[in-house]
Amino acid sequence: MVNLKILVSNASVGCIIGKGGRTISEIQADTGAKVVVSRSNEFYPDAIGNKDRVVLISGDVAEIVKGLTAVLDKLQQEEGSAAVVVRLLVHMRLCGALIGKNGSTIKSLSEQGGESVSVKVGSPPVGVPGLHERVVWVESSDPDPVAQTVGAILNTLLETPQSASLMDDVVNYGSANHHHHHHHAPADNGGEMHEVHLNVPESRAGAVIGRNGHVMTGIQDLLGVTMSMSKKGEFVDGTEDQRKCTIKGHAEKAVELAERIVQLKIEGVI
Repeated sequence: MVNLKILVSNASVGCIIGKGGRTISEIQADTGAKVVVSRSNEFYPDAIGNKDRVVLISGDVAEIVKGLTAVLDKLQQEEGSAAVVVRLLVHMRLCGALIGKNGSTIKSLSEQGGESVSVKVGSPPVGVPGLHERVVWVESSDPDPVAQTVGAILNTLLETPQSASLMDDVVNYGSANHHHHHHHAPADNGGEMHEVHLNVPESRAGAVIGRNGHVMTGIQDLLGVTMSMSKKGEFVDGTEDQRKCTIKGHAEKAVELAERIVQLKIEGVI
């Protein structure tokens, strides 16, 4: 079972659900995909307070593409817009695989969709503790190439070893503080230790470590976390060039911030 999460404005989501849930039931019956919408009072948390609901489409990739196409058709009819825009939620630890070295993967995905398709990855979340997803925009004038491009994105993400645990089915975020994928290990002082693992391409490991380790040392000193990187040539199981970066700390927010800094280093943003 594969999970795809998209954002839909609260004002438009009714056309997907239908009266008494009739439309959403028809979409599921016609496409084989499972479609779930977050509760009416549950909006996706962000720093500026947008009222977006989360729509979860689950199944195999082919079923998801069919389900998404049906959802987009309904939204286009409702909104009357010439452009078809999908906002995907993708865990920030998967975005490196989606972007690719120097943006090569995301460029290829855009090209596969045709000249009319645009794919863009938003910035890491800020201002909302516990939120680990980035918004990915896929845009075109036609629902079909958008849905097909999303299918290609899903196939790309599924090649990542962490995808099984990071492509979850959470739709009701509440404060978002419960939504994380950190491993909690017992701390030496009896408290709780927060721990995350990131895949770092060999080509970007130097940027994360820094000359004589000064980047990692600086992050540790600034945030009070501990960091380690697997040795050169020691790669994450199932990969050929991904080293494992481990971040640990007693303060969850500090670990989250360190994770975001490393992700930005991987992508060459900072």
